[in-house]
Amino acid sequence: MLSTRILTALVGIPLVFVCIYFGNIPFYLLMFTVSFFCVKEYLAISKRYNPHSATSLAMAVVFFLFLYFFDIFPYDKVAVSAIIMMFVFFFIEVFGENPSLSVGRISVSFFGSFFIPLSLMYMVYIRNLYDGMKLIFFIFIVVWVLRDNFRISQNRLLKGTGILKILVK
Repeated sequence: MLSTRILTALVGIPLVFVCIYFGNIPFYLLMFTVSFFCVKEYLAISKRYNPHSATSLAMAVVFFLFLYFFDIFPYDKVAVSAIIMMFVFFFIEVFGENPSLSVGRISVSFFGSFFIPLSLMYMVYIRNLYDGMKLIFFIFIVVWVLRDNFRISQNRLLKGTGILKILVK
């Protein structure tokens, strides 16, 4: 387990920094890959709602590819894409064989195929700004530092001489 994390850190962190540095296609491909695996993981986590996994994954890929062709964020085209995605999921539910839990299934499927790629595509838009490379480096470094500091402080609060012992007394 630890060796896998070390290997991932030795390969993954330099890969992320190289993709951020070169920007454009390498960074887009990195965010595309991250988006794909995030949607896949999200759909696996939300299995109890029985989402349309194949359709959601395909729509997420198409949506992410669609957003690549715009230099600035296309608000109108994103709204139209959201409406089309919702229409597709409603169409699948109406003509599907099991209408129970349809609202949950539509919601989970739509969220996975729309919001996850959209939020990661914002990273590409930020990277394409003037001094965007610095902003992306800043975002990644802040997230990594805060995540580790939060984990350390959480362990101190919940173990040892932390708040948990005070609350239990």
